[in-house]
Amino acid sequence: LVGPPGCGKSTVARLYHEMAGYPVKTINVSGMTDALSLMGVHQSFGEAKPSLVTEWMASTELANPCIILDEIDKAP
Repeated sequence: LVGPPGCGKSTVARLYHEMAGYPVKTINVSGMTDALSLMGVHQSFGEAKPSLVTEWMASTELANPCIILDEIDKAP
């Protein structure tokens, strides 16, 4: 969704999916300091871990939960 700041884009997206019965997670991308949390870390590193998306899908046990990437235009 595109629009001016504060017009309710994230709220509309969250309510739409909640009303449809899907679990919703909002990730504020502008506050991330590390893009690896969205991609996951390969097992060749000492502290390998799955991405936030994979963890959310595993916790909801659904293949299609809603993930809102808030303020993605300000992503690092």
